[in-house]
Amino acid sequence: MEQRKLRKRIPLKKVTEKILLHDPLSFMANKASMQARKAAEHQELVLIEIWFDKHYYNRYQHGDESGKRNGIDPDLVKEIIIQSISWLISCSGRYKFFRFLNTDKENDPYHRIVLQKNTKEGLLNIVTEFHWITLRRYEVTVKTAMVTDEFRLSDGQFALRLDDTGCVVLKMENNKPREMVQL
Repeated sequence: MEQRKLRKRIPLKKVTEKILLHDPLSFMANKASMQARKAAEHQELVLIEIWFDKHYYNRYQHGDESGKRNGIDPDLVKEIIIQSISWLISCSGRYKFFRFLNTDKENDPYHRIVLQKNTKEGLLNIVTEFHWITLRRYEVTVKTAMVTDEFRLSDGQFALRLDDTGCVVLKMENNKPREMVQL
């Protein structure tokens, strides 16, 4: 009698793991515990107002002594600001050295963040100020913008450089940009 080849068996562990992922009563590992059960999810609604400073509008409409500034269209600038908000919040929450939000407190350091993104015209640099207004309301003001690879940050100033896959946080230290984090 000829011996038959055994069938491949489905590993029980893989099936069990898939079932447990969808069981709302199961205990599983999260960032703080090896045995935790999700109780709820909550999404917070936050209003972020985008403002353009008169200096920015003048540079957009009339340019400067070098001529009209190309590549600083308000729609593109708004799009980059919206793309950067989640990255800014994530970096601010994860790294103690990074703060982007200005408050009205006295003796609180003042922050201007440069948002950067490569465009078809070159590296777009957007100088912004983010301010806390109320509990769920913030405003960001675009102070100026320019397309140049030679943009100079102030000493101690941060830049958030966006690309298609993530971002890099840069800080100017002793007149040299230093990569702090890559996400």
